[in-house]
Amino acid sequence: MSVNAQNGRETLREIFDKSGAPAKKRQHKRRLAPFSLRLTASERQRLEQHAAAEGLPLGTYIKTKALDLRAPARRRRGRLVDDGQALAKALALLGRSDLSASLKELASAARIGALPVTPDLEAGLRQAVDHVGQIRAHLITALGLKTGSRA
Repeated sequence: MSVNAQNGRETLREIFDKSGAPAKKRQHKRRLAPFSLRLTASERQRLEQHAAAEGLPLGTYIKTKALDLRAPARRRRGRLVDDGQALAKALALLGRSDLSASLKELASAARIGALPVTPDLEAGLRQAVDHVGQIRAHLITALGLKTGSRA
């Protein structure tokens, strides 16, 4: 750091010159070039079948076999839903209910103090809570979760 002899501080010009200097280059680790392997069509097809059977991409499969490595955790492909019928029931209940609009109206009425608690309102709220519970149960079943788990 260059320092002005008179007052012991850098001058504006020194700061400016230093800020305009080219930044130091970081040394990047160079990646090795990819390794190419020639295969016949049948060899490649065979490798692809083995890789698919283990749920791995082809390159990962070859690397784990060639280097005797442990295969990474399998990717879950395909259906994410264990019970399609339970999911359909939950979605049907959601479609039939006007849940979001009803809750929005209730919240708005409560906000302005215009929500008289009548026996009809109380019964409607209990019914809505029951429907939400049914929907939750169907979704838990459809997604293969345990009953006590929270999503």
